[in-house]
Amino acid sequence: MAKASTGKVSGKTPGAVLEKYIKEFNLSVSGLAVDIGQNATTFKKILDGSKRISIEIALLLAKKFGTTADFWIDLQKKAALAEAKANVELQQRIKELKKAVKEPKGQGSAKTSAAAPKKPGPKPGKKPAADAVSTTPAKKRGRKPGKKPDSQSNDSIFSSESESD
Repeated sequence: MAKASTGKVSGKTPGAVLEKYIKEFNLSVSGLAVDIGQNATTFKKILDGSKRISIEIALLLAKKFGTTADFWIDLQKKAALAEAKANVELQQRIKELKKAVKEPKGQGSAKTSAAAPKKPGPKPGKKPAADAVSTTPAKKRGRKPGKKPDSQSNDSIFSSESESD
């Protein structure tokens, strides 16, 4: 398979745009590299189209130049797409590729109908009995329904705590 170039297909490559920003801000490639903590070789390769802009580089360039990471990623994506469209071998493979066709539900292929039967298990959305958590309130001990607790018993609980402190 022939080796494709990595960017110089369209006029608005990430490297060309980066070069404009570097000039506009009166920076050098090595100065930019030092400012954002990267190797100058990385930026030289981006400028000549032999290296792509990664997410990390896009985030750093966005901060440095007041743009967005999406701006740089979109430039890279468009360059990669233009490169793929210019690749004759890839275009031939695409041309020969048959489009997938959806089968109506219930009419699976022989492979899917010959699959092993499913093991019985819990229905989707239902928890097995062992894992189920009761949603009914627990019955409180020592109280009759509708009867308020004895205020004396509460006071004695609090007084015994304060006495032990």
